[in-house]
Amino acid sequence: MKIEKLSPTCNLDTIRDGRGGIFTFYPEDPIVEMNFNIVKTGKIRGNHYHPEFDEYYILTSGEGVLIYKDEETSKDEFIFMSRGTCT
Repeated sequence: MKIEKLSPTCNLDTIRDGRGGIFTFYPEDPIVEMNFNIVKTGKIRGNHYHPEFDEYYILTSGEGVLIYKDEETSKDEFIFMSRGTCT
């Protein structure tokens, strides 16, 4: 299992016009399931994965740390997440 931080594209005109920005993520694989998770402060969610499909997360508010185990080394790895981060 490899977890990656996705970077969005942005049409900068959507920022320049003063109304905000439109940031678009293009995942490589199809999205087969979509969830909306609410995690209470100080709590942990997850501790599992779905080998049959990719699972995408986009953080809409707050911040946190996504921890995963590197398949090759079995070491814990992490991605710091803040609002707008997509993995």
